[in-house]
Amino acid sequence: MFMTLSPTSVMFITPGPPVDMIITLGPTVDMFMTLSPTDDMFITIGSTVDMFITIGSTDDMFITIGSTVDMFITIGSTVDMFITIGSTVDMFITIGSTVDMFITIGSTLDMFITIGSTVDMFITIGSTVDIFITIGSTVDMFITIGSTVDMFITIGSTVDMFITIGSTDDMFITIGSTVDMFITIGSTDDMFITIGSTVDMFIRVQDQRSSQQFNHGL
Repeated sequence: MFMTLSPTSVMFITPGPPVDMIITLGPTVDMFMTLSPTDDMFITIGSTVDMFITIGSTDDMFITIGSTVDMFITIGSTVDMFITIGSTVDMFITIGSTVDMFITIGSTLDMFITIGSTVDMFITIGSTVDIFITIGSTVDMFITIGSTVDMFITIGSTVDMFITIGSTDDMFITIGSTVDMFITIGSTDDMFITIGSTVDMFIRVQDQRSSQQFNHGL
């Protein structure tokens, strides 16, 4: 069930893979290439996709609705349920990585890069993410809801349950670090930097009614 309805497709290549239900409705697709993967239910509706490449990967339920995707690349990766709705994704790259349930709703992602990483349940809802980079890292349950994240970088790090709700995060950087349960709720975090450090259970809760602020574990 490979279906294209009035698109412009340039250099769409699938050499010998199993393809199940790839659907494009009225988009422009330039250089969409899959080399021996298994593609299940890849759907783009009203979208522009430039240079979407999967090599040696398994893609299940990759969905973009009303979105523009430029240079989305997965090499030797497994992607399950990558969903963007009303979003713009520029240069999302995973190399040798496993991504499970990466969801963006009404979001803009610029230069989200994972190299040799495992990302489970990265969720942004109504958010803008610019240069989120993980290199040789494992990220489990990174969640931003109604937030703006600029330059969140982890290099050689493990991040478990980094959660921001209704927050703005600018320049959160961890290098050679392990971060477990970094949580900000209703807060603004500017220039949180750890280099060669371990951060366990850093919690900031800011209540606008009582102006109370709780910090733990730093």
